[in-house]
Amino acid sequence: YCKDRSYRYNFVNRQVCDLFDLPPEQIIGQEDSIFFDVTTCLQLRQNDRLVIEQGEVIEKEESNYVPHLKTIRHYLTVKKPILNEHHQVSGLLGISTDITELKQIQQKLYNSEQHLSTILDNVGAYIFIKDQDCRFLYINKKTEELMGLSCQQVTGRSNFDLFGTETGRQFEKTDRQVFEQEKRISCIETMNHGRSLRYYWTVKVPLKNKDGQVDRYIGMSTDITEQKELEYRIRASNQVLQDKISEISQLKDELHVQATHDALTGLYNRRFLQEHADLAFPEKPRAPASLLVIDVDYFKKINDSLGHSKGDEILQLLARVMRQCCRSNDVVCRYGGEEFLILLPGAEPDIALQKAELIRTQFQQAVRQQIPDIPYDSISAGVAGSPIHGITFTEIYQAADLALYQAKDTGRNRACLARVKDPQPYP
Repeated sequence: YCKDRSYRYNFVNRQVCDLFDLPPEQIIGQEDSIFFDVTTCLQLRQNDRLVIEQGEVIEKEESNYVPHLKTIRHYLTVKKPILNEHHQVSGLLGISTDITELKQIQQKLYNSEQHLSTILDNVGAYIFIKDQDCRFLYINKKTEELMGLSCQQVTGRSNFDLFGTETGRQFEKTDRQVFEQEKRISCIETMNHGRSLRYYWTVKVPLKNKDGQVDRYIGMSTDITEQKELEYRIRASNQVLQDKISEISQLKDELHVQATHDALTGLYNRRFLQEHADLAFPEKPRAPASLLVIDVDYFKKINDSLGHSKGDEILQLLARVMRQCCRSNDVVCRYGGEEFLILLPGAEPDIALQKAELIRTQFQQAVRQQIPDIPYDSISAGVAGSPIHGITFTEIYQAADLALYQAKDTGRNRACLARVKDPQPYP
């Protein structure tokens, strides 16, 4: 969507029309107060002023109550100023991505973690988690009471630190078996409490990270000195705990993927790129790095004339071409809409320009072969690199973005290298 300096809509896409359940002509020329409640309008106006009055580019989360839907929708919003021929701000361009479902998953994850914490503290067993070095990562309240130490005091300490040589060696033996065999270990362990020796039935279950590697385990111990008959109940409780832990791990993996990847193309998303851009463009660069900004030509015409499904098909095809043309350490990202960014660590701008040309020609060929009914088969690209066009990600992006505009202005279907302003030597 776009707004003029009076904060009135002068362009909206289909998604905005669907949100308001109105045709474009009933939205164009209206302010937000027609569609949102007072609180939402104040928030939107505050953000819009930063763009229109101060010329800032903002990225924020916005929570908008939509009266006719009687619900709050959450958006990751990017707003940037629109400049006229005199380089004055004439309005703003906004791109708002609905992240309501992501927020719901985050809340579900939080609730699950709270449920797990409650279970662990009230299950009636001594529960602990250790890493590959057999050092404690966590103990529940019952274990804190047994050891007379808090979870914070125990974290990072080994069996020998806490229990001495003899008992520590006993615990260490079965701890190592968990990581070596990568399977559940059950055993009876003993520990002295004052003058008495207590017996514990202990189950140790390996936990895998998102890469399928065992990097920690959870242990559950029950005092069976007087109650060995509780063995069956302990195993049943262990299964419940293991299921809950698997559920939490799955939710975390799903949240991680949704938070860092674009749902349509499977590429990294804008948030991931911005969080990792400083690694490619550090303040004190030791090696070159380049950035490609790629935009699908006539994308709006494709959507308007052939439908959004064809537009999505074009974006997915471009994503596949970019993956095929890029190295394993290149970062390929859908930055928003039909705009894509590629970070090329270690690549000089001239090499990056060659990469852009390769992607352009491969994409054009792929469209003609795989989607021949689409009349528009080209992309434009802007290329900039560090340190010749700047040092920070923002500087490099701005330079590459200007080069992209140059490619658009000179006929599209081409890649342009950014102009050099003040070359910076490597420190």
